Amino acid sequence: MKNFFSIQHKLIGVFGLLMLLAISLLGITAIRVARTAIMEKVHLQLTEKAKDTASIINERARSYLATLGAIARQEILRSDIPYEDKVAILAKELTFYPAFEAFGICDMTGHAWLTDGGYFDIADRQYYRSAISGKPFVSEPLPSRANQALYVFFSVPIYDDNKNIIGVLYARVDGTGLSSIISDIIIGKTGDCYEIGRASCR
Repeated sequence: MKNFFSIQHKLIGVFGLLMLLAISLLGITAIRVARTAIMEKVHLQLTEKAKDTASIINERARSYLATLGAIARQEILRSDIPYEDKVAILAKELTFYPAFEAFGICDMTGHAWLTDGGYFDIADRQYYRSAISGKPFVSEPLPSRANQALYVFFSVPIYDDNKNIIGVLYARVDGTGLSSIISDIIIGKTGDCYEIGRASCR
């Protein structure tokens, strides 16, 4: 009888360990499955948030380019008057567009006259090269040659009445301006968004 109880206790112990092991494996598996599902859900949410954020920035950029294009179509900017006179006109226009810090108008050789009084050769700048070839452009944040501050540059071609490109009009915006557009977007409880080239979330 004593041996019977001894064997019984051993069997109970073995089965107990087996059950404990099985429960532990199930628990580990459940945690891994849950973790994978949560990570996939978070990844999907962040991807959608990044797309929404990029859409916000794209809409603002398109708005800036549309505004700049409308200014570039003004007859006085397309006329054959000194660039100093054109800059004086742009300086007055600038007061109506607080988002822009300065306007610049360029000739076909890349010489630029700025509303803040600067005069520079920007023929090597991508925003000039793109616009002079007929393609509006939005730059990455770049240091300005006027004051070395960081700006985002928006540029559009200037056309004459025969739709020939005769120059470039550009505007500079504070380099943190696009990031500030998305500064109020919160990810979860404490995550925020920032923009470096493309919209990013962290």
